[in-house]
Amino acid sequence: MKLIILAAGVGSRLGAGIPKALVEIQSNRTILDQQIENFRDIVGINNIIIVVGFKKEDIMYRHRDLTYVFNSRYDKTNTAKSLLLGLEGIEGEDVIFINGDTFFDQQTAQDIGQCGRSSIMTNTEATSDEEVKYKLDIEGYISELSKEVVDAQGEAVGINFLKAEDLQKVREELSAVSDMDYFEKAIENLIRRGELKMSPLNVNDRFVKEIDFPEDLEMVRNHLEN
Repeated sequence: MKLIILAAGVGSRLGAGIPKALVEIQSNRTILDQQIENFRDIVGINNIIIVVGFKKEDIMYRHRDLTYVFNSRYDKTNTAKSLLLGLEGIEGEDVIFINGDTFFDQQTAQDIGQCGRSSIMTNTEATSDEEVKYKLDIEGYISELSKEVVDAQGEAVGINFLKAEDLQKVREELSAVSDMDYFEKAIENLIRRGELKMSPLNVNDRFVKEIDFPEDLEMVRNHLEN
């Protein structure tokens, strides 16, 4: 099993001037540190791939024992193309892929690592315009996945799992979508065409937070402090 962490973006909304994955959630402890620690024993250190771009040397210096893929067009592309780069060369293995700005605990990592089918971690909380939202079909599978979902059932929190048999179709669709699309666009396209089924994996009972704004970071720090 492989883990892909998408950490190529600038993260300008947080205003830190460093890769968002390197923002400290505790003293000398970054978002990325927490993610790697949570997954180290689940996938093995040699199976962690980080897609880097903005100030890539800072990330690579801090974690020298990981595998890196460089998105040289990080300032002109979004997560769809970063994920496409991360998936290159992976065959016959399940893949977990996560956004580099998502905080979660080790039990959440274990849950996604034990999935038996392609899944997206979700909650059923109220959502805002900025969040990636979802809806379910009558069978309980995800039917819509984007920031534009109307009457959403909750948020997709940025932690995802793909079975090996679904990798190729996802790669092809990631290649087909536009440079500035999020990876969710490719997944939603496949769902709409009936080529992919993604199950929701609910995390309402855990603290999982995408850190987009300073107030999100403050919530994470308060959670850890308490």
